[in-house]
Amino acid sequence: MLWKLLIIIGLVRVLALTHKPFLCSGIYTAMVSIFIVLSNNPFYHSVILIGIAFALSSLYFWLLDWLEGKGALYWVVFILGFIIPLM
Repeated sequence: MLWKLLIIIGLVRVLALTHKPFLCSGIYTAMVSIFIVLSNNPFYHSVILIGIAFALSSLYFWLLDWLEGKGALYWVVFILGFIIPLM
């Protein structure tokens, strides 16, 4: 789980430089999907988990990009985004 948090922090930095939220969510989903596939889940279960990871990370990075420079709300979303790795 710690590696997921470090990846998210790094991707938030990438987002700040590139302003491409779907690039960041794609990278996050690719990294998570490797570990999901290696965990020997059934195929349909893996597909569902990967889809959820992509949807939530896309929403998260899009919100961060949209809220950049808007003060406290940005930081609230940033901190709440650490819930994503819990899935």
